[in-house]
Amino acid sequence: MNKEVLKQLKKYGYGRKDSMIINHSNRIVDSADYTANNINHQICEYATIQNCIFDFTSVTGSLYRNCTFENNSMKETDFEFCEFTNCSFFAKKPINSSFNNSNFINTRFYNIEFDSCTLTNAYFENCYFRGGGIHCSTLENAVFKSCHFEEMNLSVLNMDYVQLDEPHMTEVILAMSQIPFIFGCLEYLLKTTDSVKISGAKNKYISITEYKSKVIPLLMQHFKDTEQYFPLSNLQLALMDYDSAKESLKKGISISVETRDFRMLKYYCQLIAKTRYFKADTLHMFYRNICKMSPQGEGSYNEQRNFTRHIAEIKAALFDQNSSPHLSTTIKTDITSQKIGLLSRILEMFFTISKTDAGYGANQVDMLVSENSPLMLELNVHGSERALVVLLSSLLKIVGITGTTHQHLLTIAENLPVTVYMNELVEQYIEQMKEIPVALFLSEYCLNNFKETAFCNLPCYYYSNQISTSKYIGTI
Repeated sequence: MNKEVLKQLKKYGYGRKDSMIINHSNRIVDSADYTANNINHQICEYATIQNCIFDFTSVTGSLYRNCTFENNSMKETDFEFCEFTNCSFFAKKPINSSFNNSNFINTRFYNIEFDSCTLTNAYFENCYFRGGGIHCSTLENAVFKSCHFEEMNLSVLNMDYVQLDEPHMTEVILAMSQIPFIFGCLEYLLKTTDSVKISGAKNKYISITEYKSKVIPLLMQHFKDTEQYFPLSNLQLALMDYDSAKESLKKGISISVETRDFRMLKYYCQLIAKTRYFKADTLHMFYRNICKMSPQGEGSYNEQRNFTRHIAEIKAALFDQNSSPHLSTTIKTDITSQKIGLLSRILEMFFTISKTDAGYGANQVDMLVSENSPLMLELNVHGSERALVVLLSSLLKIVGITGTTHQHLLTIAENLPVTVYMNELVEQYIEQMKEIPVALFLSEYCLNNFKETAFCNLPCYYYSNQISTSKYIGTI
């Protein structure tokens, strides 16, 4: 950095230290004082950060990978939108910070006391919590996927609308009143043999067995009497009483519609999708009815903001878990708008090959022609995973791509049984492309919602001749 420039900036009040923006890698950061500073967008890898002061500090959007945090002071620190991958936390002082919208992957917490923290929309996957606790904090819309909790007290915090996905617990205390408001918690408790206790009256604890046999019936009656339909339907779904849950969901949604409470609608939709009890047409009906509630410029500014904030999550909740495998491709051409005859031949070719049953059922196909010159084609196809792999392989061959970049995909496709007609059609179109004076370039493709283990190593995204290293883990 030009030292003279920095000197002049400091005269005008610029106070960001160079050490705050350097990417720390393979080093120890010891006893640094960042109090009330802005150190956003740090990137630290393989670093040990110890005895530092982050009080009242903004660290938003920082990335920490393979880092160890030891005995740091974190009072009212802004760790929002951060990423912690393969990290470890040790601390003697309680952590009082905001981790909203942050991701924690394969991260370990040892005897950490989270006190008055906010972890809204935080995501934890394969994380390990040992000792300590989370007190007087809110975790709304946080997700804990395959996380292990050991010797922890989780009875004094707000866990409303938190999602627990395949948790493991050893000597853990849960809050009695919170369980019906947590996604996946009751399902876990009904099946687990883990050592979990439920907080009770006068600092006593009750067993899972007693909670199921004595407390749940009383809770259900209480929620019916007070018209609290979210926890009621959540309990009914966990107990597989689907008919009763359906009626409770209808009543809860009706109240949310009347009060235009889009936030609660979002959580009802998450319950609806999670059950897999409702068919696709019913999910679309729910979504259409909610869309009709859009203020469309007539409601208050607050209503418009709330609707916009939650409608995308509502759509994702209803359809992401239930959506079919999907292939989207973008193909550039050298066709101008004056060559409509050529365009019609190309469109017919791509539409026919996409609709042809390769032996795995017919696909659903959408095509979009851009107004760019030359024209660009976008092809969106829904179908079975195997049908889409065969189709993508066929498209690659038709546009003349057979190189090593796609060899893994082509090899997988060649080992899949394909109808004779599909093979003949591909060969026919390959020969046609040699005769038609049209150049086609594959700009990108993306495969979504692939779950078969046979395709776990298949690159899910291609763009500009660079294949992503991403692999399928559940739903993309």
